[in-house]
Parts: sequence; C-alpha cells; structure tokens
Amino acid sequence: MNMVVTISIFGLASVASLAGWSLFSDVLFRRRHQIQDRVSRHFGGVAMPQGEELNVVQDVSTLDVTQSQSKKERIQEQLQLVIDQAGLSWSLPRFIAMVMISTGLGGFLMWAISHNWMFVLMASIVSGACPVMYLFWRRKKRLHRMLQQMPDVFDLICRTVRAGNTFWHGVNSVSDEFEAPISTEFAYCHEMHNLGLPSELALREMARRTGLVEMKLLAEAVTVQQQAGGNLVEVLDKLTMMIRERFRINGKIRTLTAEGKMQAWVLLALAPAVFLLTLIFNSEYAMVLIQWNHSALLGVALALELVGAFVISKVVRVDF
Repeated sequence: MNMVVTISIFGLASVASLAGWSLFSDVLFRRRHQIQDRVSRHFGGVAMPQGEELNVVQDVSTLDVTQSQSKKERIQEQLQLVIDQAGLSWSLPRFIAMVMISTGLGGFLMWAISHNWMFVLMASIVSGACPVMYLFWRRKKRLHRMLQQMPDVFDLICRTVRAGNTFWHGVNSVSDEFEAPISTEFAYCHEMHNLGLPSELALREMARRTGLVEMKLLAEAVTVQQQAGGNLVEVLDKLTMMIRERFRINGKIRTLTAEGKMQAWVLLALAPAVFLLTLIFNSEYAMVLIQWNHSALLGVALALELVGAFVISKVVRVDF
C-alpha cells in the first residue's frame, strides 16, 4: 500500500509541475510560439530519414505526402527529425527500443542492489533518460558545429557565383570542400536538385532538416532572388555579415549567461550532495528518508529538481 501511495504522489507531483509550467509557458511565451509555428509551417514538410548517409531516391518519394497527418504521425515525424539532426542513422523504433531497454536495465540493476521500490523507480527514470539526453547532446553539438561553418560556406558560395558559376555549382563546391556535417547537408540538397526537385523545395527541405535560422534565411533569399531577380552576390554578402554578427551576439550572450548556468548547476547539485554526505557521515539520520513512510519526500524532491532545472534552462537560454 505504501508503495502505491509513494508512486502516486510522485506521479501527481510530476504531472502537476508539468501542467503548471505548460500554463506558465503558454501565457509568457505565446507570441514566441506563434512565430515559431508560422516558421515551422512555412518550412514544413515530411521528415526525410537520412542520418549522415545519402539516400535521396528513397526520400524524395515521400514529398508528395499530404499534410493531413494524424497527431501521432506528426510526433513520430518530429522525433525522427531530431534523430536526423543529431547525425545518427537510427530509426525511430530502434531509438524507442533503446530507451525501453535502458529503462528496464537500470531498474533491474537497482533492484539487484536495493529492494527499495522508490530507488528502482528513480533509477529507471534516470537510465531511461540517458539515451534521450545523448540524442539531444549530439543534436546540439552537430548544429553548433554546422553554425560555425556557415559564414565560411557563404563566403565560398559568394566567390563561386562571383566567378561566373551558378548558385548550385557553389552548393556542390561546399559539399566537396567542407567537412561534415555541413558538407553532408549540402550534398543531400544538391542531389535532390539533380534528381529534378525544384530549387525552392530542395532549399526549404534542407532548412527544415537542419532547423537553423540561417539555413531558412538562405532558402528564402535565394528563392526570392530567383523569382524576382537581383544581385545574388550582394544578397549572400549581406547574409554572411548578418550571420557573423549573429554568431558574435550569440557568443556574447553565452558569456553573460555563463554565471547563471553555473549557479543553476550548483543549486541543482546541492541537495543530492548534502544527502550523499549525510548518508556517508550519519547514515542513520539519512536512512529515515529512505524508509517507505518517508520516501515519498524523495520523489517529490526529485520532481521539483527536474522542474527547477527546466525553468532555469529556459531563463538562461535566449533565443533570437
């Protein structure tokens, strides 16, 4: 009975915390969400699983799928897009299987060490979150590396166009001369265009796959120039200057928020560190929280720690 009450309290605390943050986010960030939804719809499309390998023939056949997809299919599409943006060749079923295996393995190992159901539940949650955290870490690292390569990419395209070649010849030069991940994305886009996909759709698909604002700006600028005319070299030069300025501002923001991030890590690690030290130097005092009639407090504390980490990450992260 105590186990059921403990798990119920932990679940209710987690759901209540997430519901409160969802309401707070909808009220505070409503305008930002509206803008993001408009941009996502403009660059929307069907997810193309690709990883780091090029398989254009299979992927282009999915472009004629209509937008009337169910909510479940859209969630699956977004998850697969995150996997592709991380540069991993995993399929969505494989990733889900990895999460389930990791969750079960963590719970089994904790059960072998301690028969406390609260510890088993906490170990299962932490171990199940490990593949998800690794996925988003890989995605963040890959997109940051791609963002660092963007100014040099635009410079190369400008030089190629200024020399009298076409824009798509510059795209091909990027795929040949640069390292991954930017070369993979541009090679993928170039092959789609060679297979007959219109320039606008190929560029927008590349922007959707990467999710970078700079890619979306490139797609829009080239599309408008091809439809309305103008000096493509001048447009790319201005985009290069803007991207370098955005990169400089982003670095300044990271510097200014570094102190806040450090404070967040200290605050989040303080409670577990104090509990471990108490468990080492005064185990009888700390074991009271592990007992079944008090272990619900650990579950509530863990839920509040996770909510605090999420809120702090939103505060110190500035999107522009």
